[in-house]
This record gives sequence, structure tokens and C-alpha cells, in this order.
Amino acid sequence: MLQLHTLDIDTLPINVAIYKKEGNDFIFQDFNTQAEKTENIRREALLNKKLTEVFPAVKEFGLFDVLKRVAESGKSELLDAGFYQDERIQGWRRNHVVKLTEGTVAAFYEDCSIEKQKEQEHSELKTSLQYQKEVFEHIMDDSTAISIQGYDEHHNVIYWNKGSELLYGYSKEEALGKHLEALIIPDTMKQHVSSLIDNWLEEGTPIPSSEVVLIDKDGNDVHVLSHHVMIQLDEDHYEMYCIDIDLSNIDALKEKLHTQENLLQTIMNLIPDLVWMKNLEGKYMACNTAVERFSGHTKAEILGKTDFDFFEEEVAQSFQKNDQIAIKLDGYHINEEKLHSADGSKEGYFETIKTPMKDAKGELIGVVGIARDITERKEREKTLQLSANYDHLTGLANRLLFLNRMKHLLNHRESTQQYHALLFIDLDAFKNINDTQGHDTGDLILKKVSKVLQKFVRKEDTVARIGGDEFTILLENISSPYDAGMIAQKIIDAMQKSIFIKNKHFYISASIGIAISPDDTFSADSLLSYADTAMYHAKATGKNNYKFYKKDFSYQSFEKLLVENDLRHALENDEFLLYYQPQVILETKQSIGLEALLRWNHPQKGIIEPIEFMKIAETSGQFNAIGIWIMKQAMTDMVQWKKMKIDIETISINLSIRQLEDETLVSTLEQLLKETECHPEWIEFEIPEKYITMDNKTISKKLNDIHQLACKISIENFGMGYTSLTGLQHLPIHKVVLHRTLIHSIGVEEEKEITISTLILIAKQFKLGIIAKCIENKNQEKFLIENDCHLGQGFLYTKPMPKEELQTNVKLFDVSTL
Repeated sequence: MLQLHTLDIDTLPINVAIYKKEGNDFIFQDFNTQAEKTENIRREALLNKKLTEVFPAVKEFGLFDVLKRVAESGKSELLDAGFYQDERIQGWRRNHVVKLTEGTVAAFYEDCSIEKQKEQEHSELKTSLQYQKEVFEHIMDDSTAISIQGYDEHHNVIYWNKGSELLYGYSKEEALGKHLEALIIPDTMKQHVSSLIDNWLEEGTPIPSSEVVLIDKDGNDVHVLSHHVMIQLDEDHYEMYCIDIDLSNIDALKEKLHTQENLLQTIMNLIPDLVWMKNLEGKYMACNTAVERFSGHTKAEILGKTDFDFFEEEVAQSFQKNDQIAIKLDGYHINEEKLHSADGSKEGYFETIKTPMKDAKGELIGVVGIARDITERKEREKTLQLSANYDHLTGLANRLLFLNRMKHLLNHRESTQQYHALLFIDLDAFKNINDTQGHDTGDLILKKVSKVLQKFVRKEDTVARIGGDEFTILLENISSPYDAGMIAQKIIDAMQKSIFIKNKHFYISASIGIAISPDDTFSADSLLSYADTAMYHAKATGKNNYKFYKKDFSYQSFEKLLVENDLRHALENDEFLLYYQPQVILETKQSIGLEALLRWNHPQKGIIEPIEFMKIAETSGQFNAIGIWIMKQAMTDMVQWKKMKIDIETISINLSIRQLEDETLVSTLEQLLKETECHPEWIEFEIPEKYITMDNKTISKKLNDIHQLACKISIENFGMGYTSLTGLQHLPIHKVVLHRTLIHSIGVEEEKEITISTLILIAKQFKLGIIAKCIENKNQEKFLIENDCHLGQGFLYTKPMPKEELQTNVKLFDVSTL
């Protein structure tokens, strides 16, 4: 098994993904920097995610089965797997899968699309050649005008057409397998012919075409013109073909030659590629119908003419130059040419093969050319190139191309008097547009923004889209950092104008971070990171502005920005989860309800409690979305537990003042209850005590609207001094929750104990339920029971735990056993 634990996979130039087997799936355990660039995704977004959730099509291409086999057998495997870069283009990746430790495998992969494409093209060419060979053999088999025989390297007959049967008198069955010298070679020539063939095989000296007198089956002389072709099949195997023309009758010969010419033309016409022959003066001697179709001229119009009669002088000269290269090489010359028909109506890319044409004496007489249309292949290559380097939505450079240009620029600085600036641009609150208006509208806005950004740069500058709503601009060779600030301000000003899409006006603002080279760094990666950091400072100071990177940014501020950045992806990456803490009857320890408590399962930091991130969520505009997620998830879980016949009366959900002030709260609750099919009486909302001391009319309407839905309402932190007794009497309050500081004072501060007793009496007077939170010891429990408080929750009974842990505990609703 391969050991990678001591190796930093980020130093590897190949893509590396490490998975850990979990059940019937694999979990992303690590993902190196090269793979991040290839997939255009951060490893934080993948860690601890299931492979089949991130890449649903992984089982279709065979990689999933290979991972399972390697994990089980420990034997490494190599797999070329297909994938879709988008809905139109298929590519290939070569995966080398190895086992690291028990249950852990690594996939080293790289793009092999070009290689696969060449294999496919080779296969297509091979199929085409095989087809042409079959057509040729079919025509030759039935040809009676020309004798064609084939021999192997041992001089044995392997091919014998009808022309050979007529000329030499042997049937095909009689001839196959016989030795050439024993078949049609006179005794006086046998040794000489055998030596010529062996010399061709061993020394490569071809047998020249010549007139010879052979013999037929009856021993009669046969006067023929014999031409010979040697084909090497592999290192050890050869085939020699003899083309013999009967010279016994000159008139018959002329007719046969004419037939051969027609036959050659027929064969040429069967070839779908452009085929032609030119003499040494560059005049066309022959061409097939493919040339006629492409050029728009008949064969009669083409023969005897040169390229200068059909093409512009510059094009004709390039053709003539390639002809001369083939002649000089005395072999094949392959090149790619863009060909145009004479009238300009047709054009395309062609792969052209040219080779010298010689007569029977070996004298050069012209050039043979074959041109294959590769326009579609070139378009595929162009599309693959664009896909690899440009954003498909906006047409701007993507992250990969942007980083490559930036690295090249910083590595080839020509002057220390010039500056390079990187502007990192993030659209403010763009997620809200996607969520409320749909991604189609969001995409149209991104296209508009990309056009705005391009208005403020020069030809040598680069504008890129490197993420969902993140753009970067690389300004080359500016005279002062001040110039970058001017560009940033122009962009911010331009964003103030509304964008009109689908009969609506949208107002977009942007936060921009700026980093300068060489002042801040000479490193491309650091420059991008610094500009990113500066952008988050721009957001933290009110958004819709720009900030230059400063090295004295405080660590605390930087940490806050990191948290805010991670929060932006937490919802879409499904990183939030709910913990539940049972609420019990103090005397019996029987659970009657649960409180829903938010947790963030951070990919690197693990479980984080709300106190560490909810204030940041408020300032970053993500608070309401998180609140809606909490309510929907709690309702969904409650419905599931009811279906499982688990006897829970209510789930308690906390509502903040910010949520209560949201005008859409009640309609949102109605929608969530309908979507989840949750009964409203199963839900109890805890509202801050401070809230009911605010605007009475607004409070009363909001709480009554919630009450009208049939949801319960309780006051949390009861006893902190805000509550109005009138409020308790006239508002639809179901229960009060004693503040944890009061519970902690039991047995410590006698005055606080008197306060608790008084609060319990007040609640009873108003016929309200009462519950104590954060009960940690038996003394606190005893005091509460003695003072007529019979509901509570806290670590004395059980800590908050995730849904799965609650469900698997059979004795969940008798917490005295936990």
C-alpha cells in the first residue's frame, strides 16, 4: 500500500483526490491544490462529502467500482474514464487508483482527452483504410483485364484474382498456397527471381517494373508488363503484390490500359478525401470527384490547370511550396491547411499528405496529394481550448487562465518603475437575487456586469470570472497604485446604475479589494489572496467601496472575514445541522419536548456553536436565510418523528428580534408548515423577553398572527427585568422560560432564590407554563420542584445531541436512563 501521510500532496503536479470508504460510499478526505485548479472548486467544499453526492455520474463511468475493488483487494488499478465538462463536450481522464491504508484510497488523475481523441481518429482512419482495402479487393477480384497476385515473405501465393486465372490458367483454389517459382516462373528465371525477392526483403531494394516472359499452366509463354509492390505488415511479415498486364496484343493492351485508368479513377472516386495528382509543372493530371465537389469545377476544367488558375497568388504559392517540400524529402509531407473553394463559398481545415510520384524507372514525374477534412476536429479542439481557459457564461478568462497570465506577468517584470494591480470584485448580496429571481436572471446580470467591467480596462489588461459572483481584473504596468483606485471607483460608480432585465430594474453594488505588486508581494498566489482579504475588509466596512490591502490588518478582523467567507458557502454546502435537547418532567424524568439548537459542522474546525458565528451572520446578511433553514429542518424532523410514532409534544425554536421584525415572517411560517406538512401545534416559538416591551401594537399583531396559526409562544430569559405584567395578561403567551443565570444562583444567592419563587408564582397567577433551563445538579432540581416548577432541561438529564443519536437511543423518552 502506498504511504502518503508524510507527503504534502499539494506539491504534486498531478491531480490527487483521497477518499475514505464509508458504508457503500466514499468520503472526500483530501483534495490537492492541482485538483482544486482543475475542478475550479476549493477542497473545503468537498471534504467529508460523499463522492456520489458531489459527482452523481461517478458510477456510470466505472470509477466508483474501481475505488471499491482497490479498497478491498489493495491492488492498484488504472482506468480511463469519461466525463462531461458541460452538456455538449465529452472528455477523458486517466485515473491511477491505489490503496493507502485500510479503508482509504487515492486517485491520481490527469486529462487524457487529446490522447483518446487521437486514438479515436486513428481507429476511424484504420476503419476507412480497411473499407478502402475491401473495396479495392472487391474490384480487383472481379477484374479480368489485370492479373494481380499476392505473395507472403516465403513466396507462397496468398491472393489470386480472376485476371490471374485467365492469364495463367490456374484457378484461385489451385494457386493459393503454391510457391511463386514453381507456379509461373520459367526454370531459367527461378534463381534470379528468388534472389530479387529476397534482396528486396533483406536489403530493401525494390524490384523494378519490367517486361518479362512468364509461363502459364500449360507451359505457354505469357508476355507481361509486371509491376511489384511490397507491403510490410509488421517487423517480420511482408506481402508482395504483382500487377501483370498481358502484352500479347497491343490493341488489347490499349483497351486494358483504358480500363485500368477507369478503374483507378473509380478507386479514387470511392475515397471520400480529396485526391489529386500533379506533374512537375504543377499542372493537375488527375483528381477525384471530391475535388470536383469542393472546387466547384469539373474534372475537364481542372486537368491541365495549376493552382494559380483557381486560387489567390499567396494561397497558390503556399501549395506550391508544400509540393516542393514533399519532393525534397522524397517521402510523405503532412501539414494542415485552410482551403477555400475558388468561388469562396466553401472553406475548411484539411490535413494534407503529399508524396512524390515516380515512373517505372524511378524518375520523378510529379506529386500525389490527399487532403482530409478535419474542420470538425479543429472545432472540437477549439471548443476544448475555450472550455479549459474561458468562462462559458461570460466569455471572460477563467481562474486557470487568469492565474497563468498573472504568474507570467510577475515572473517577467521588465521595469521596477511600473506597478501591477489586482482588483478582486465581489457583488454584494448577489445570492439574494439568485434565491428570489432564479439563476436565469442571475446569469443575465452576471453577463451585464462582465460587460461593465470590460469598459474600464485596456487591451493588455485581463478581466476574469473566477467564481459565482467573483471577478478579478489584472492591470498591467500602471504608473501608480492610485490608478488602480481610480479604476475601482469608476466600477463602483458604474454599478450604481440599475440593470434592466425581464422588465425589472436591479441595483447591484460591489466590494473591491486591491493588492499591488511589487509593494505587497511578488507572488501571484499571495497577490490574489491579499486582494481577496482586502475585498472582505471592504465588505466589513459597509460594502459598495474598495480597500487597498494593508499588512497591518488585525488577526481578529482577518478571522472574522474568514468566518464570514465560510458562512457564505455553509448553507449551499449543507454544513448546518440541528442538535436537540430534551425537555423533561422533573419528577418522572419523562421527555415531553425538545429544543432545537443550531450547530455548524465546519469542514476544518468541526462543530461550532452559534455564539461564534451568528453575529457575523447578522452583519453579513445571511441571518434570515439561516433562520428559515432552522425552522424548516425542525419541522421536517418533527414530521418524521411523528411518522415513527415517537411521542414528542412540541419542538421549541428560538426566534430573534431581527426575525420578529421581518414583515414576511408569518407568511414564511405558513409556507414552511405547508411544505413540511407539520402541524402548527407541534411547534413552540421562544421569543426574547425584551421584544414584548417594544411597540405594543406591532408586537400584539405579530404574536397574535403567529398564535392564529395555532403555534405556541413562550418568553425566553424570563426574569431579566423587561417583562410587563400587562404584556403577560394580554399577549398570547403559553409558557415562560427562566433565565439560566437565575438557575445557576440556586444554593448560592438567597436573593435570587426569592426572585425565582416570585417569578414562578407570577407565572402560575397568569396560568402560564414555566420551564427552567440549564439545570446541572440535584440541588437545583430539588429547589425547583419544591417551588412548584415541574419542567426543565439541562446537562443533569442529557446534553444536546444530533437527530441520529436521539433516534438510535431506544430509551430516549425516559431520560432517567440516559
